Amino acid sequence: MEKVKVNWFQQEIDDPDRNWSYLEKQGNLLKFLLNRHQWYYYPKISKVGEFPLHVDLEISAACDLKCPMCPRRHADTSEYGLMDFGLFKRLVDEASANRVFSARLSWRGEVFNHPQFSEFARYIKKNGNIPQVSFLTNGQRMTEEIAQDIVDIGIDYVSFSVDGVGRMYEIIREPLKFDKLLNSIKMLKEARDRSGKKEPQIRVCGLWPAIAQNPEEYFEIMKPLADKIVANPIRDYRITKQTKFNHNYTCQFPWQRLFVGCDGRVQPCSNSIERLYIGDANVNKLAEIWKGDEINKIRRAHIEGKSDEYFACSQCTYKNGENYLDHLNRDWSDWDPRVLAEKREE
Repeated sequence: MEKVKVNWFQQEIDDPDRNWSYLEKQGNLLKFLLNRHQWYYYPKISKVGEFPLHVDLEISAACDLKCPMCPRRHADTSEYGLMDFGLFKRLVDEASANRVFSARLSWRGEVFNHPQFSEFARYIKKNGNIPQVSFLTNGQRMTEEIAQDIVDIGIDYVSFSVDGVGRMYEIIREPLKFDKLLNSIKMLKEARDRSGKKEPQIRVCGLWPAIAQNPEEYFEIMKPLADKIVANPIRDYRITKQTKFNHNYTCQFPWQRLFVGCDGRVQPCSNSIERLYIGDANVNKLAEIWKGDEINKIRRAHIEGKSDEYFACSQCTYKNGENYLDHLNRDWSDWDPRVLAEKREE
């Protein structure tokens, strides 16, 4: 059975020295290297650890945007809300007790939509004993007060979504403004530097076709602001089961991480087009869900080449993704991101 190349869908496009500095300045380097070894090889040998290597704790599934490439366009978002602080504390306490290496406060929404963001972030850094805590953001709600809070709390890294520059960014992230995003990143960097700290390290991540419109300009603008730059390929959530069918694939997620939604329901992956619930953290501990029947059925389906029996897996755009080098080398000069907002094929 062919095994997936872990994390092939995100590409480091920055200088190797900057990539290494980004890791080094977050600290816990030896723990990180051990975690990466487990991260890459556990899926390849179908090894299930006692607890996930990473947990995504979605404090907010709410988002004000409808970006053309986002799966939210094709998902039922009626239940997307905010996480209860009591539930969050129980999740953090369990993850800490099981010595999880990393946790992310994001998944399908914008973290700053939660009015208690700072309280959540402070609890996980003060009480969690989790070496690496991060979150993703579009940055538009950043303020100087929030930026200083992030630095004081000790968040390890923040990833800003930056899909191209100027007009390209504003088409994709409408109605957001590129200059406001740059100012948000500057606020965080200045707060960190003013405090004399190394964290949070700042990462920017963008769609490669958007960056490819003018990569030189993108790097010229972003390198002074960000510690690391990565790119994602296009993931077309309109693709249907009939056009995507690959038995020779084993997903890495069921051996790496758990995604806990804002309501406590747990999924084994980030696919939110079709819910793939494997448990409820309001009822069971994460350790029980991690070793439970539902996720074990999914693991067996992947090992046996039967993952397409799960609708969410059959729709997954990681399964038949093109070679990333082909993606990088393609001519994207005429690419229009608005095509991704077209109605999903039936």
